[in-house]
Amino acid sequence: MIPLGRLLAALAAGAWSEREVLLVCAGVIVTATVLDLCVRDVYRVNRTTPR
Repeated sequence: MIPLGRLLAALAAGAWSEREVLLVCAGVIVTATVLDLCVRDVYRVNRTTPR
């Protein structure tokens, strides 16, 4: 996926301004983070071994 992401970023940089590309990238990161936090196993991590 990394080569595909780099290709898409290069195409976006050629089509849009730097500010627009950075805003879209920030939106993707925030969206991915929020979706990650929607998974119960991520936000309810418990220790399985005693200290």
